[in-house]
Amino acid sequence: MALIDLLPFAQTKAPSERLVNELNRQLFRFHKGMPISLDDTQNAYVEDGYEINPDVYSVVNGITKAAAAVPPIVHIVKDQRKALKYNQIKRVNKDKASQGSIDNLLELKQQAFEEVHDEQDPLYQLINQPNPLQGYPEWYENMKGFQLITGNAYCHFIELGDGTFGEMWVMPSQFTKIIADPTFESLVRGYTIDMYGHDGHELPAESVMHWKYWNPDYDSVGSHLYGMSPLKAARRSIRLGNDGDQALSKALKNGGASGVVYPTDPDLEQLTPAQRSQLETYLRSMQGPDNYKAWLVSNVKLGFEKFGMPPVDLEIIEAGKMTQRDICNVFNFPSELLNDPDNKTNANKQESRKQLYLDNVIPELTRDYAELNRSLVPVFNRATGKNYHLDFDVQAIDALNKDASEKVDWLSKAWWLTADEKRIEMGYQPVGDNNRYIPMNLIPDAANEMTDEDIKLLKQEYGA
Repeated sequence: MALIDLLPFAQTKAPSERLVNELNRQLFRFHKGMPISLDDTQNAYVEDGYEINPDVYSVVNGITKAAAAVPPIVHIVKDQRKALKYNQIKRVNKDKASQGSIDNLLELKQQAFEEVHDEQDPLYQLINQPNPLQGYPEWYENMKGFQLITGNAYCHFIELGDGTFGEMWVMPSQFTKIIADPTFESLVRGYTIDMYGHDGHELPAESVMHWKYWNPDYDSVGSHLYGMSPLKAARRSIRLGNDGDQALSKALKNGGASGVVYPTDPDLEQLTPAQRSQLETYLRSMQGPDNYKAWLVSNVKLGFEKFGMPPVDLEIIEAGKMTQRDICNVFNFPSELLNDPDNKTNANKQESRKQLYLDNVIPELTRDYAELNRSLVPVFNRATGKNYHLDFDVQAIDALNKDASEKVDWLSKAWWLTADEKRIEMGYQPVGDNNRYIPMNLIPDAANEMTDEDIKLLKQEYGA
């Protein structure tokens, strides 16, 4: 679960007004101003996981590229009540989205927010170009990649003179350390980069945003303030996969002959050493793609016996398949997308991509944007006097879009929807047409005329 445990942008009370956190006083034994060391090898997840394990690389890249391709949206809230309702529904679906909930949210979004298209808007500029070297897709891909690999993602904000932020930079999470606050109330005083044993300049807590996954490993020095990497749960499977690849590579490098050629001519008892050497030289000369399916001529009758694959090699290959599935399970990633031949649960690859977005990408985006709204939006609201809201454009996800002809056919039968509601369903802006167009073959029952409440109930039942 992605969280930020610090509240850097909240209005802090004076020291005399602060509440005493007795829980933290009992849990932690901080040394004043000392970096909190994580009882884990974050760098190993990068070097031994992402960099050399093809399954970890493929899964992490599959998630980050899919999530980074969903464009961000900057909104202005125009109906606070509906905006709160929208966020409540999103929180309910934070672990797993559904097509029905997405459709309901799209309709509610149109009523609650107004999209910002002004390229001069400060928040719009920051989100779409976080820093001079990166656009949003690369920035988000970097941030999400660090979180998936190490369980932590850090972003450093560059503050402008008006109190807003002008740039956002992703920090290398495997080298980032938390500096403890000895007061126990805020827990975190700042962050520092520790590369090769050299501590860097301390960054204040209010200038860093920390995404992390939940870490249940509490200890008295605050290690749980760091997130737990998903790879920690799969480290044995990853080690097994790495060792298996190394063993097969050595077997291929050091392997001997794949078979044996022997005479079957009854008139020939055996080959002399000179004949064997001459035959081996001749067969080697005929190897390669240029001699594929070429004819070979011999004056004696020869047989060939192919060596079978050793049982150990077969076990390594089967173990590799299980390792791949373990890694996919840890990240909630459909193994069919990694061409797993024995674990096809969906009818086609399109269904697997849809599952990736509903079970993984959308819940991750929901958590990440909730934290962006908590940390960035209040700063820009105070500076501009606007009421911002950050979101992602779920309608841009091709894997979730129904076939256009299927949706048009569905809407043509849904006579109880207004023209504007149908336009919203198709992704268009409303034009102020709230009429319902009823087919001529429908005969109204004057004695049982449908009320607005009846129509609302009919909508819900039909959608289900």
